[in-house]
Amino acid sequence: MSTKTQYFGLNGGLDQISSVYEVKNGAAIDAENFEIAPGGGYSRIAGFERFDGRPDPHKAPPVAGMNAEELAQSKHAEANARRAVIEAVPGSGPVRGVIDFEGTVLAFRDAVDGLSCKMYRASVTGWQLVSTPSLLPAGRYKFAIWNFGGSAALRKLYGVDGKNPAFEFDGSTFTQLSTGMDDDRPTLVAAHKNHLFLAFGHSLQHSAIADPSTWSPVMGAAEIAMGDEITNLLVSPGGSTSAALMVTTKESIRMLYGNSSADWNLVTLSQDTGAYPGSLVAVGSAFSLSRRGIAAVLPDNTFANFNVSTISDKVVAYLNRFAPALRGVTVSYLRNQFIYHFASGQALVATVSSQGVLGFMPLDYKRGFTCFSSSSLIGGEDLILAGGEDGFVYRLNVGTSFDGQDIPARLWLSYIHFGTPRQRKRWRKAVPEVTSEGYGTFAASAMYDFADPAVQPFNAPDDVHLSPGFQLWDTVNWDQFFFDGRPLAPLEIKMEGSGETASLMFESRSQIAERFTLHGAIIHYDVRRLSR
Repeated sequence: MSTKTQYFGLNGGLDQISSVYEVKNGAAIDAENFEIAPGGGYSRIAGFERFDGRPDPHKAPPVAGMNAEELAQSKHAEANARRAVIEAVPGSGPVRGVIDFEGTVLAFRDAVDGLSCKMYRASVTGWQLVSTPSLLPAGRYKFAIWNFGGSAALRKLYGVDGKNPAFEFDGSTFTQLSTGMDDDRPTLVAAHKNHLFLAFGHSLQHSAIADPSTWSPVMGAAEIAMGDEITNLLVSPGGSTSAALMVTTKESIRMLYGNSSADWNLVTLSQDTGAYPGSLVAVGSAFSLSRRGIAAVLPDNTFANFNVSTISDKVVAYLNRFAPALRGVTVSYLRNQFIYHFASGQALVATVSSQGVLGFMPLDYKRGFTCFSSSSLIGGEDLILAGGEDGFVYRLNVGTSFDGQDIPARLWLSYIHFGTPRQRKRWRKAVPEVTSEGYGTFAASAMYDFADPAVQPFNAPDDVHLSPGFQLWDTVNWDQFFFDGRPLAPLEIKMEGSGETASLMFESRSQIAERFTLHGAIIHYDVRRLSR
């Protein structure tokens, strides 16, 4: 009997709703800490590390070693030495806010006695206190950066936290802004059409044009009632010729067109799809997260220049579990991704292309983050920051470890049958295509005819439950693989099993492995009889 071969690419992301026979070849039925690579395939994610302005641990050079693994070990040891001197933001409780402003990272944390909040700047010697007026504690900081003047040197940071008045910071002077509100504690801020916008519960207010310190209607300031608590503000493209301000509540998405209080036009895009606080993000298009799932706000000239559509049906079970505990969203501009972060460290990453979202993959950072900042460094390198519940600021999407600990990763692919779901097959071998950014390591296993994951040698998936009674066929445990450099020649891996379907699982647990990408696989198999 002749052996057949068939290739399938790895793409599509997590699919929790399709039947086992309809899930696309190369989709994932369970995963942890793999992402969809911008060019296709699944990449084990990079790690994160603590940050205070001192040298980055992930940039530590190797100091010894003969082969790739020894070099990776030595680099990790040097990274640990750098990590040991990096300190938490002084104070108590979680980090309340973090932002990269003009190349300087600023962080807010409550004082040791919990009675006030302090602002610090990162430096080559660690966190340095910045002078501010007395700030009440327990806020949740949001920021906007804008230039209301004509000089590049006039870019300033604007911030709110729901506990104090809005503020302006120019890099040295911290000034609180008075809007005249009896309860002058805004929760959201945005800069749009040369106005400073602030959200106070149901009320959206803006300053006079080009003057964030003036809030008199006589001078052009105004208030727009939203009818429900405002959850997000985001400046996004407003059709072909102008920018618009997207304003969300938990139940609605609206767009503010116009240039000033003389011609504002508030248009409702959706009356039944809103957005959780901190969930509105722009990566090409705008995306929001609500109780209905993740929605894309796409240009559509037939409906006020935008159309709202839900795109997360394949991960609805995951979102139902974690979305109510949303903490915020980050963006990787380099990898065209946005990541929703939930309590306790879970996250959901989406990779975006010119065709739209390529899919979603679940992550678990193993610790909770409280606030986030996304920006780009000179040269296009991402600077993604997160404030920790432990008072540390962390830089995400860098390095080979979770701040010195293993990155656990698992990818369980859909069951393949190559168009003959009732035809038995003798599975011979798999030839995965892999590239790596450096030294890497992973292990793999094969399963046949919907094997019960509870008896597999690796960790049983947490969120996938198959019906009892499935037959467990031969399971082969592949060796641990070590590789370095790119690209990697295809690996020929023996499969020893029979059945109608087969599935591949890849696992990695390492503190020293660089990001690697699984692009696809060639499967060798013999066709046997029909199942009776």
